[in-house]
Amino acid sequence: MTEEYITRLRLADTVVYESTNSSQSDAMTEVVEFLLEERNLLENFSIPYSPGRRKSPLIGISNSDLDEQEHQVGTKYYVDTLFNRKSKKRHIKRIAAECCLEVEVEGEW
Repeated sequence: MTEEYITRLRLADTVVYESTNSSQSDAMTEVVEFLLEERNLLENFSIPYSPGRRKSPLIGISNSDLDEQEHQVGTKYYVDTLFNRKSKKRHIKRIAAECCLEVEVEGEW
């Protein structure tokens, strides 16, 4: 059985984004890409984005020549997905909150 990671972003009662992915990393990357392209994410905070943490989930340069843990979004940003399941969810929620969106997850999260 294939694991599914379902992610929805809501603005009040309206779903503004929904995706189903086969990996947590792809889910996290796609959410960030949506927020960058459709919700003007960079107007809300600066890169690297690291809310009280030493390790940033959203960076401006690749730390390791775009290894399997870093996924390019846009033309010059990377999502670092080397986090555990709980941390990925937490980061998605914090980043979406910067755009005044709430996150709902289902599936294997």
